[in-house]
Amino acid sequence: DDAINSEHYTDGSIDTAHIGDSQVTAAKVTGLTTGKILQVQSMTTSTQTEVTSTSFSDTAIRDSITPSATSSKIMIIITDSCQYFNKPGSNDNGMGFRIKRTSGDVTVAADNQPYEGFYHSTATGDPNFRQHMTFTAIDSPNTTSSVEYVHQINVYRSGNGAKARSVHDSNRGNMILLEIGA
Repeated sequence: DDAINSEHYTDGSIDTAHIGDSQVTAAKVTGLTTGKILQVQSMTTSTQTEVTSTSFSDTAIRDSITPSATSSKIMIIITDSCQYFNKPGSNDNGMGFRIKRTSGDVTVAADNQPYEGFYHSTATGDPNFRQHMTFTAIDSPNTTSSVEYVHQINVYRSGNGAKARSVHDSNRGNMILLEIGA
């Protein structure tokens, strides 16, 4: 047998120069928990949500994950095909975005004002604007129970035809939830 095991080394270890490429497998790696992705949950929708209010409203982009440890963090990644319409006679409008954890009604991430999320100013009538956006956040839910997240939107100026859409014209919206070991 040509195998060399650790008993041939005085300190019981083998340095990296003596380990062949592709010889360490995932099954052999243990004890790595910090920063490791423990699970992934994802969803896709083509259901449009339209809002006309400056108050945040739920969209169809929502999903749940059950953390395996209370110390885990959850990374939330949302992509959305957004659209908003100017209020006739107004020079500007925009829409805001928020990620909400439904348990405890916790805002995980938000723009401070709707015009910080997606905003445009114009003096030419009643246009509409479209944009594909990505929104990310990290949450520490401190639980091993199921946790639900929902993407919310609002409009900067309400009334008289001003509106904002998530997954406009039945395009696509996604949410990816990653549990990360603490």
